[in-house]
Amino acid sequence: MLKLLDKDSIELRILEFLNNIKSDVNHVISVLDSIRLDIGTVIAFPIASPLGCPDFTKFSVTLDLMHQLMKQSPSYMQIGLRILI
Repeated sequence: MLKLLDKDSIELRILEFLNNIKSDVNHVISVLDSIRLDIGTVIAFPIASPLGCPDFTKFSVTLDLMHQLMKQSPSYMQIGLRILI
């Protein structure tokens, strides 16, 4: 899953800090990679489904999830459309 962060966002630094906490109760999803762009920073997360959600390896389910995320945030719309094209 990808997320576009604003240029001045500190979210990536916070995630990196939280991921360095070694504990059995730490449930922060790890950041796989980050890419700095002119419009902000894109961070990549692994697909995680702790709530028994459908299998995200099927394209139709993944597309539906992306569609729902795009409705929630305009930044997802920007990066999501680039993935689909």
